[in-house]
Amino acid sequence: MVLDGIGITRLEILELMPVTEFIFPENSAENDGYEFIMDKQDRPADAYLIHVYNPSTVSDLTLSLYAMTDFEGSIRYKDCRIDYDTIPKSATVNGRTLEAYVKEYTYAFIDNNIKLRLSIDAALGAGEGFTGALKVYGVYYKTE
Repeated sequence: MVLDGIGITRLEILELMPVTEFIFPENSAENDGYEFIMDKQDRPADAYLIHVYNPSTVSDLTLSLYAMTDFEGSIRYKDCRIDYDTIPKSATVNGRTLEAYVKEYTYAFIDNNIKLRLSIDAALGAGEGFTGALKVYGVYYKTE
């Protein structure tokens, strides 16, 4: 198999974080969120696939990734932002409901614990609460 122009003879995908649900109750404020910690991996993946289910028809989600970096001394641990993405709210396109997305991050989690933060981009009103879900896979390439 060849991916991205390099000779890859094996592709392995492992679940690193099982399905984890999060609940945004009705009347949640804009930027309310949840944080999830992924422990440093003994074997860092070549890429990470983060699956997010957002059934809300009201609000996009923001997925932020932080490396929990130990600066030592008096500073100690700080969250260093790696990247962020928008997870769109649920929408129907050509008769198909789109409410789950996969984001890929390459070499993002080399030597740190990682904090994943999901927050809502718009306030929710009465009856607009929802339950979403998050799942993370590691992708490992083997080359010759």
